[in-house]
Amino acid sequence: VVYALDSVVFRDHVRGMMTDQVAETRQYVENVPCFKMLTSVQKDMLAQAAVYTEYADGEILFRQGDVGDGIYLLRSGETVVLANDITVWRYTKAGDFFGER
Repeated sequence: VVYALDSVVFRDHVRGMMTDQVAETRQYVENVPCFKMLTSVQKDMLAQAAVYTEYADGEILFRQGDVGDGIYLLRSGETVVLANDITVWRYTKAGDFFGER
């Protein structure tokens, strides 16, 4: 058995998936207060540059004392910030953001 996928169909499908993801990310970018002063074009570029990443339950994104190198926009789930093993912040809704400020 061999599956064949026409290159034009494949590119169109991938382009459509990327467009949907960028549009969804753009909605989150719109609601981040520190991005309010950006132009619409800049927000579009930011949404296009965002990298979609899934994390496992309990996975550590970074540790206290790590050098910050980005901002995270929560799409779903929950993120907890611990300091000395004590919860100091909890992000629970889509559009919440944390990281570099």
